[in-house]
Amino acid sequence: MVSATAGLLGHVLERPRVERAVSAIASRKWNAKDRLLIASSLTMGLTYRMSMTGINSGLLEPIPPHPGRTIPFSLLEEWMAGDDYEPRDRLRITLDAVRLGVPVAAKDLRQVFDAAMAAPVGEEHSDGSVAGRALEVLYANGEAPPLHQLEFWRFQQHTISRLVQ
Repeated sequence: MVSATAGLLGHVLERPRVERAVSAIASRKWNAKDRLLIASSLTMGLTYRMSMTGINSGLLEPIPPHPGRTIPFSLLEEWMAGDDYEPRDRLRITLDAVRLGVPVAAKDLRQVFDAAMAAPVGEEHSDGSVAGRALEVLYANGEAPPLHQLEFWRFQQHTISRLVQ
């Protein structure tokens, strides 16, 4: 319910509503899985307006900078500092923070990306979409890893996944 509400903040371009929502979210303890979901929803809700097309689907329309866009920065910084994330989940929350504009997140993205790529791939992380989005951001910022490093990671992950099967 919390993440669904956060995802709809793009419909209300009012800073006080975001302040209340983030204050309520920050007042509770959340596990890592919930924090990932809420961070993603906050990022989406503060950068897009969703037009529902079904129960769990919709179209995302970019919106002008939301007046409350900076409100969750300190909360996301606190959550990123948590030590209960798997490497690819840390990449996911860091990337959401980068997309929202949290300054410290952009500074840490390369290090977080490298750690995620060095970690074994689990079934839940096999699609590579988060890594691809992170690579796009790193490339745009001139911080992308060299091609030979990307090829090594791809070979390493392919070899590991074949050994597990």
